Amino acid sequence: MVNWMSDYQVSDSGHRSTYDSGMQREPHGEKPRFDLLVPEDIPYEEQMLTRFAALLAKGADKYAERNWEQAISSKEVDRMKASSFRHFMQ
Repeated sequence: MVNWMSDYQVSDSGHRSTYDSGMQREPHGEKPRFDLLVPEDIPYEEQMLTRFAALLAKGADKYAERNWEQAISSKEVDRMKASSFRHFMQ
């Protein structure tokens, strides 16, 4: 088993924001904002990520878990991308 944590390093810009509680955080900077993926006023069942995860579950039942990751040729990858994007848009 690969121990991915052994190579993991915490980045440090040297800058800190300090809050009233004493908590410290690095500034957001150019970091991805995953917190913006989930809209605040849409019910859980209607969230894009919830619907996408449900679609992946249906695919796992139909084919196999992680079936799409088995694509090895460019033809297979292109077919997987086309299907994935079509389902994503639906």
